Amino acid sequence: MGDSGSLTLGFVISVLAIKSLDYLPTVSILFIAALPIFDTLIVMTRRKLRGRSMFSADRCHLHHIIRHFFMEDTQKTVLFFGVLQAIYSITGLQQDKVMDEGYLMIQFILNIVLLYLFLGAMIKRQKREC
Repeated sequence: MGDSGSLTLGFVISVLAIKSLDYLPTVSILFIAALPIFDTLIVMTRRKLRGRSMFSADRCHLHHIIRHFFMEDTQKTVLFFGVLQAIYSITGLQQDKVMDEGYLMIQFILNIVLLYLFLGAMIKRQKREC
């Protein structure tokens, strides 16, 4: 995609997120954009804890780890992330009706922590340098 495409896509997503605040609770928007948010927070945290620059490049993003898990099968990786994002989106849109935003935020943070621990175990099992 390149830098320009990524920046444009990020800008469009952020504008849509801001515009949707009129219709959706804030935490629901976090769940709708869960995977990019999780990936960014987890990778930057891991780099910072290892004493590296948070902006340095590596091959330890979610898609690298999961693609290796699926034996470099891109179709399975894309399907996995599509289903996972659909689950997060449905959760964010449905839970806000029955759950207080504070509890939903705790659930979101708990998901980040659990995914961080799960990916850490996968990285160790795959013998990656992250």
